[in-house]
This record gives sequence, structure tokens and C-alpha cells, in this order.
Amino acid sequence: MIKKYVLACLLVMSVSGFVYASPKDRFVEISPKIATDESASDWTLGFSYDVNYPWSELQSLQLGEAESFVQLQLKGTVLEDKDLNNEALVSQVIAGFSLLGGQAVSPDFSPGMDPNAGVGASKDKSSWGYIYGGFNARHETIQSFDEQNLAAGFETGYINIRTEGLFSFIPSVIVAGEYVNGVASDIEEDTYGRFRAEASLKCAFGELLFDHKALMPFELRLDGRYNRAWDMDDKLKAADQDEVSYLAAALTYSSTMTLSFLKNPVFFIRYADGRIPPNTADERVVTAGVSLPVL
Repeated sequence: MIKKYVLACLLVMSVSGFVYASPKDRFVEISPKIATDESASDWTLGFSYDVNYPWSELQSLQLGEAESFVQLQLKGTVLEDKDLNNEALVSQVIAGFSLLGGQAVSPDFSPGMDPNAGVGASKDKSSWGYIYGGFNARHETIQSFDEQNLAAGFETGYINIRTEGLFSFIPSVIVAGEYVNGVASDIEEDTYGRFRAEASLKCAFGELLFDHKALMPFELRLDGRYNRAWDMDDKLKAADQDEVSYLAAALTYSSTMTLSFLKNPVFFIRYADGRIPPNTADERVVTAGVSLPVL
């Protein structure tokens, strides 16, 4: 069964080009991993995937850069033992507008210096991050497809694109109000309203704390999510589906090695507690693996 999921996801990634991504980021990432429960009694293999593919039109303003965008996002985790999977497979399209605040800072130039040096990093040093808003349409399912949702609504958020210095401790935040249609469920198919909030943080603390080059690539990543539904069927409320939370923390190490066409793999160990809808049972799961940027 897992081979079918691998082939399907690789097919999607081959024609699409997606962590918390800004509306300008285009990437594909796949992460082979091993997972276990909190007692370390059950072990399983699997993988996660992240795909982000945007189309945008950019316009420069005095406050920064504004753009209209359409963004395709595919994200999920597949495990051989699906009972350990407390995440979801989410496919989403967002159409809206974003503003990248701040202005580019020209690097100091001296005779003999490469005029192109630091061009890519100069803007990040003065950026406050992205503020965006738009309408979304999404499909959510668990690995077995026994629970599936279709959702649509309005989404807005702030995306912090800086991962270095004290500014990196400011989290990215997304909030959304959505109308959800439960198209498949073992408990009860229903339609209801939902408030969804997500927050994430990516901090290169190794560069702040350590002088040794070998320790500087350590990073901390946090991921928190909260879903609150209203006008939900009583059977779903009785199954604790009206209020769902999820929290994950990961320690990562970014490598500069190159594996064939895969560059800069990121090794990680991650602890997650709770569940992501439409999962129906909380799990505490520890995973370890490597994230491989494909695009």
C-alpha cells in the first residue's frame, strides 16, 4: 500500500513545484522518516512531502512589494503503520494578495568586491515578512481516506521569512474562517463552520549560541495548530471533533553535502502531540529522518 502512496506523491511532485512558505517560494521537499509512539513499542517507516507552487504578479510600493498570487500547496505524511499517523494529507489552493514589508538594504561596497555578492540576502535583512489574505479551497484526508473534508473560506496571516537573529523568534501565524463539508466519515458526515489557527517558528539558534562551525547549523522548529468548529453534529461533538489541537517541536541539522541531485539535506528529530483534522484520535509520535529538497 505504501508503494502506491510513494508513486502518487512523486507523480504530483514531478509536475508541481512547497515548511511555511511565502507566496513567492516555489519548492518541493520529501522527507523519508522512521516513527514510533511515545513508549517506543511500535516502529514504522514512512515519508512526508511538502509542495508549494505559486503564480504571482509583483508590484513595487513605497512600503515594500505587493503582489497578487495564486498558490498551490500539497502537504502530508504517509506511514506504513497508519495508526501512528496523527497528521493529515492536505491539498489547498489560495488566491489573494500579499505585502512584503521593508526595503532592500544595499550592501557596503569596496573596490575589488564582487558587485553581486550578497544580493540574495540583502533584502531579507530589512524585511519584516509577508502579510497576506485571500480565499482558500482545500481537501483534507487521513491516510486511509476514511475521513475526508472539503473546506473553503477566507485565510489571512503573517509569514516571517527570517530564520537568523532574534527576529527569527517571531512566529508565522495563519488564521482562517471556513465552511467545512465532511464528505466521508466513519462517525458522521456533516457540514459546519470552523475557525482554524496555525503558528510556526524556525530559528537558527546554533548561530546565536555557538561559535564552532560544526554546531552552527542546528535549528529549532515549532508547529502549533488549533481548530474550533461550531454547528457541528452531536455525534462528532461526542467524539471530541469540535475542538482539535496539535503541537510539534523539531531539532534539525542542516548539512552542506550533496546527494546526487539532492543538495543540502536537513536531518531532524521531531516530537508531535495531538492530531490534525480530520484525524479522530490523538497520538504522541516521535519521528527521525532527513528532509531532501527536490526543487
